Amino acid sequence: MVESDAVIFNKIPQSPHFQPLEQCSEVLREGMAIGQMVAFANVADAICKLHFGDHRSAFENTLKDLAELERHGFNGQPLRARIERLLWLKDSLLQSEDKMVKAEVQIRGQQRQKDYLNTENDALNRDIEILQEKRASVIETRKKTEANIERLRQEVQKVKDSSRLAKEDFKKVAAAPWSAFRT
Repeated sequence: MVESDAVIFNKIPQSPHFQPLEQCSEVLREGMAIGQMVAFANVADAICKLHFGDHRSAFENTLKDLAELERHGFNGQPLRARIERLLWLKDSLLQSEDKMVKAEVQIRGQQRQKDYLNTENDALNRDIEILQEKRASVIETRKKTEANIERLRQEVQKVKDSSRLAKEDFKKVAAAPWSAFRT
């Protein structure tokens, strides 16, 4: 066992029973026990070297290795707790990233919708401006038409008045005595 491997045993004291090795000879049992101790230290080291980008199977394989060591009496609970916490964090981060990606897709969709609505709004504003110009033109033309109508009514009234006066004069002239027409 290497000196750095001993550090893990100081931090997580172990008292493995190695019962599955009882069927082996003493020499083989001692070698396998040392191998198990080194394996435990290697598993602890591997856990410390796990990265977020590592495939989930690396975490799961480490849990399987730990289960095998626990079968020999190793206390793997602190290591298991760390792996499970790392897996939980990894899963949480992946879920968060998935939510973020979905939200970004929705943002892009909403942005396209907003852009479309802005374009529609601009078109409507142009249409409104055109209609307002047409309306102003119609109002102006209507005012001119009303003024023309009023002027024409006044002319009609003048013609009526003139016609009435002419008829009255006609009647007066027709009824007037002959003496009124002396030259």
